[in-house]
Amino acid sequence: MPAMSAPFYEIFQLGTLGGDTTTGVAINELGQVTGESRTSANIDHAFIGDQSGLIDIGTLIGSSGDSSGRDINDLGQVTGRSTSVTGFNHAFVGGVQGLTDLGTLGSGVFSGGGGINNNGVVAGTSLTINQTTPRAFISGVSGLFDLGASNFGLNPSSSATGINDSGLVVGTDGDRAFIGDVNGRIDIGGTEHSS
Repeated sequence: MPAMSAPFYEIFQLGTLGGDTTTGVAINELGQVTGESRTSANIDHAFIGDQSGLIDIGTLIGSSGDSSGRDINDLGQVTGRSTSVTGFNHAFVGGVQGLTDLGTLGSGVFSGGGGINNNGVVAGTSLTINQTTPRAFISGVSGLFDLGASNFGLNPSSSATGINDSGLVVGTDGDRAFIGDVNGRIDIGGTEHSS
């Protein structure tokens, strides 16, 4: 059997949005990257980037707020979190054309997008009405859908970090991993829990 040569990789510097740091967080199949980069005003902004550089996709409130991209789909849509008009971070979906505020669950004050699929559906985490318990959500045409939480461990909370094109969400429920959708969650260990 002939010896296989090591694969060749080329590293590209993406640059910054004028500041001193850039953090890449996710990449799509087209090689587009998202994350956050410091601007010349010393504020972090979400970006879309590739070998030609970074594009600042802004915030929900203009240049004075901060934002961070957490995932990017193959259509170039980004999700993450941004300062909102309330002064708290909200989940967003968007790109170079601007960002859309996804809101929160109930009257919660915080949310953040963790994953986006190629249908533009976002999974993430939002505080609920009591402002202390994070809950996993999936976005829909009528707003955010609470994926619920079980009483695993000491903290009955959940968070979502990814979603595939079939709408299956992955995340944490208490101190255990789960996979689920709007119909319920399945503990990776095998115990099923309905919402």
